[in-house]
Amino acid sequence: MGRNGAGKSSLFAVLSGSLHEGGGEFSIPPQWRITHIGKQPVNAATAATISFLANNGIAGSTGCNRFFGQYTLAGETLSFKGMGSTRMAYSAELMAQESAFLKALESVNRFSFHTGRRRGVQARQPESRGAFA
Repeated sequence: MGRNGAGKSSLFAVLSGSLHEGGGEFSIPPQWRITHIGKQPVNAATAATISFLANNGIAGSTGCNRFFGQYTLAGETLSFKGMGSTRMAYSAELMAQESAFLKALESVNRFSFHTGRRRGVQARQPESRGAFA
């Protein structure tokens, strides 16, 4: 049949007419690990993360510095604003990863779920995509 959380009950509720496919609420899982920025994998030695906090706050790590700000979620539209970060210096590779990550966050405009465990966000420019696990 399927593991818990796979959507069996929701599917049967849609089929029986007691739940409509556009109904219900959606929430973003509170903590994410960044695996890719665009098509570039995140440096395996770093822990790039995003945490969605209460009151639409966001915080995390770019792999070197911490960042913070606010997010807005409406349907499939996801955006970030008021972003700030600490400013400690790291290797050129990690600083380039951080710059790409923060630039990608600024241009996010939607999110989507993909098959398997990977989820993604899409930026205003089609080549700017990220993958999260």
